[in-house]
Amino acid sequence: MSRRTGFERRFEGLDALGELLALTNAVLEPHEVVERFAQAQGAGEAAPEVIPTLFDGEPRFADPEYARRLYQNLLGLWDELAAGRTPRAAAGPDRPRKEKRPPAGPPGPFPEAGPDAPWVEAALGYLGAVDRRGLERLEHAFENRQDALLELLDEAQLSEQAWAAARSRMFRLFCLVELGWPAGVYGVGPAEWKAAGAGTAPPFPAALRQPALEALSGEVPEAAEAEQVQALVERALRALWSARKRG
Repeated sequence: MSRRTGFERRFEGLDALGELLALTNAVLEPHEVVERFAQAQGAGEAAPEVIPTLFDGEPRFADPEYARRLYQNLLGLWDELAAGRTPRAAAGPDRPRKEKRPPAGPPGPFPEAGPDAPWVEAALGYLGAVDRRGLERLEHAFENRQDALLELLDEAQLSEQAWAAARSRMFRLFCLVELGWPAGVYGVGPAEWKAAGAGTAPPFPAALRQPALEALSGEVPEAAEAEQVQALVERALRALWSARKRG
C-alpha cells in the first residue's frame, strides 16, 4: 500500500504559525500556544492531547494544505520546546485577536433517528466551551463505562499519535451520544464490537461521521495508519450507537 509522504515536524517561526492559526478557528495567539505547550510538557502531557484544546471545538480548515502545514508547525514547535529552545516573536504589530464565543449551553435531546448537522454543531460548540469540571465528568464517564472499548483500542497497536487521535474521537462520539440520548449509553463490549465489525449493528446517523473523522490526516500523517484509525473510529461509532440504553 502506498504511504503518504511530505509530512515533516518543522517549525517555521511564530509569524508563520500566527498566519496559519488565523486561517482556522484557533482561540490562542502564537505566544499563548508556546505557553500552553510549555505548561503541558511540564505536566507530562502528550502533544496529541494538547493540540485539540487550541481550537474552538473541532479544528476547521479551508484547505487540507493549511491543516498539514499547521500540524507540521505545531508539532515542530512542540519539539523545539522539548529541546529547551523557546522561540521569540519578531517585532511587529500584533494581529487582531479573535473574539471568543460566549459559552454555549448543552444541547437538548435528539430524536430516535439521531441528530442532524445543526444539533451536532451545537453540541460540538458546547464541548468546546464547557468548563473543566463538566469535561471531567464526561471524561470519567467515558473511562469508567467504556473501559472495554479502550482495551480494544489498545489491542490495535497504534503509534502514540494515532492512538491519541483515535481515543479523542471515540471520546467525542461518546459525548455526543451521551449528551443527546438522556437514557445514556451502555459500555461497549465484545458483542457490540463484533456486530459493528460485521456490519450487523444498526446504522449510525450520517451527521456523526464528520466530527468522527474531520482533520484526521493532519493528526495522523501516515496514510496507512490514518486508514486504520478511520476504520476503528467508524466501528466505535457503530458500536456506541447500538449501545444506547432503551427505556
